[in-house]
Amino acid sequence: MESTERNMETGKKSRKLEIILIAAMLLVGVLMIVVMSFAKGGTKVVVSVGGEEYGVYSLHKNREIEIKSEEGINILKIENGQANMISATCPDKICVNMFPISEEVPGAIVCLPNEVIVELKEE
Repeated sequence: MESTERNMETGKKSRKLEIILIAAMLLVGVLMIVVMSFAKGGTKVVVSVGGEEYGVYSLHKNREIEIKSEEGINILKIENGQANMISATCPDKICVNMFPISEEVPGAIVCLPNEVIVELKEE
């Protein structure tokens, strides 16, 4: 009889520990989601022309930006958390054929003939 009572007490203690552990894991998960959602708002698209900052834009606000330089015109499209060069007056169009940049796929878009650089920066 005594061992059965002891087993029940041990079972109750382990069940309480399991509940506390699950609650702690859920809390950590919720905190991670909150932190990640705030971090997303901080990523900026920085456009430079000829080595000078041309403009800074949110990666999370859809828009098209016309970038005018002495060398030509580029059109940058920011949509669904990605920045993509969709048009350029340069002769080779390498920048238009580059993959979009995003938080998941960071990098830069460079148009050498028009001296345009598009980068992501955390704010």
